[in-house]
Amino acid sequence: MSTDSSDDGNFGIIRDDDFEEEEEKNDEEKKKTPLSLGIELSNGEMNFLIPKNSEIPYKRTIKYKTTKDYQSKIVLRVFQGERLVANTNEFLGECILENIPQLTKGKVIIDCSLEITKDNYFCITLKENINGKQSSLINKINMHENEDKDFFENIYKRAKICLESDKKIIEINEKIKQLKDYCVHLMNTGNNNQRDKAKEVFEWAKVNIRENKQVYEKKLNELKKIN
Repeated sequence: MSTDSSDDGNFGIIRDDDFEEEEEKNDEEKKKTPLSLGIELSNGEMNFLIPKNSEIPYKRTIKYKTTKDYQSKIVLRVFQGERLVANTNEFLGECILENIPQLTKGKVIIDCSLEITKDNYFCITLKENINGKQSSLINKINMHENEDKDFFENIYKRAKICLESDKKIIEINEKIKQLKDYCVHLMNTGNNNQRDKAKEVFEWAKVNIRENKQVYEKKLNELKKIN
């Protein structure tokens, strides 16, 4: 059984590009969403599911897969905005799917459906492919209908300005995730020396989140050399 590193929030998912995605539109309404909606992936990246200026009502379904061995639940956070780093956008809600089959990573496929209704509500539904267990969240969206054009233009502009720095943050987040994942692997499968060192590095990685990517790569390579 894998160590449950819940304190690092790693109950996320990644896209499964082996499957076709489903998209539904309704031409009855011409109202459009002014900002994109998306979910946070396990590396902190915003996966944009419904682009800005999409006609609503609108529904999109994408398949994802688990990111670690024996993962017991999915915690999925929904955001509205244009930044690549998810938590710099407007938080809309959190959907939790618990007690999923605890298999090796990537074996559990999650159908994620995100829908915007004509009444400005969003509904996100998660459904796993083994037992069909699912969970949903419905919440109101602030469409900022009283804001002027400049309000949205500033958001779009800020996203462009921050794009390169956001990419670097995502890249570092991915390196941290790789390092933590390997630490968990050693804590469950290694000898005493490997487990002790893995615990030490795991705690270090929790608080040192803004190092250069080479620092995390070096830590990972050092761990792999420990006997």
